[in-house]
Amino acid sequence: MACVLKSGGIMALTDVIVVKSLPQDVRTELQNISLDYLCEGTKGDFLRWMEEAGLVETEVADLTPVVRRVWEKK
Repeated sequence: MACVLKSGGIMALTDVIVVKSLPQDVRTELQNISLDYLCEGTKGDFLRWMEEAGLVETEVADLTPVVRRVWEKK
């Protein structure tokens, strides 16, 4: 991403970040509703990973309140 993003460009990336390990039964239930791409880490971890990839001026926003209704309807 850092290689193809033009200088000054903006990229939006959505991911599910889990700040603590989840029990296997919870992981299985999430997989059943197609949430099988969980990323375990903190906000700081995610920022560091993006910076290590060469991205600058990164920001991590918790969109849980916005998307919770969609998750609950699946």
